Amino acid sequence: MKFIIFMAVLVGSLTGWLFYIMNVPPVDRELSLEAKFEMSKEQLIAASVSGAEIQQLIRKIQSLKSDLLKANDKIVYERTKRRTRIVKITWYHPQSRGINSDSDPSNTAAMTKPVSGVHIAVSRDLKDWHGARIYLDSKKLPVRYRGVRWAHDLLNDRLPDKVLPNGTVIRGALIRNQIDIVAPSEKEAIAMGVVLGVEVRLIEEPEGEYHD
Repeated sequence: MKFIIFMAVLVGSLTGWLFYIMNVPPVDRELSLEAKFEMSKEQLIAASVSGAEIQQLIRKIQSLKSDLLKANDKIVYERTKRRTRIVKITWYHPQSRGINSDSDPSNTAAMTKPVSGVHIAVSRDLKDWHGARIYLDSKKLPVRYRGVRWAHDLLNDRLPDKVLPNGTVIRGALIRNQIDIVAPSEKEAIAMGVVLGVEVRLIEEPEGEYHD
């Protein structure tokens, strides 16, 4: 009887996750999956399944959840093969006042809180991508920085000016065809450096209002 209850809970949980993975936006989807994951644990405990069985199921569910998230991102990518660009990738930590920081580094140009693994900044020649979902797909990038990201921030138009010892001011170079990824720390942003020739795709049109 315990085994039947165990299998019923497993099938019900996986069916629910599959529905969410295909219908809920990435950020909301993560929250929904976590909530359902906690519910499943409670249901298993109520069914008096042994602790070892619960832990084994939890590991399987975590692995499946990760696989489904990756599969969903790949499906989105394949369904929307359009507007591909090859860009330069850099990293920044807004709280450390990176090159795209302004008077309010706590908010992106879309007035959202910048989150590592979620948000990116785009150069001004890619302004029509602001607010869009962009897919970063390149083996040149570490796995943790691949996948779907929200283009909620905006790079400065130029690099900072340089002042020579004799007082001569050299104008900063224009920043073009570049994407800046939010890093979890200044140390990480510096360590990642610059990656050239990365393929990115626009997969969802912009939404909301943005501020230069």
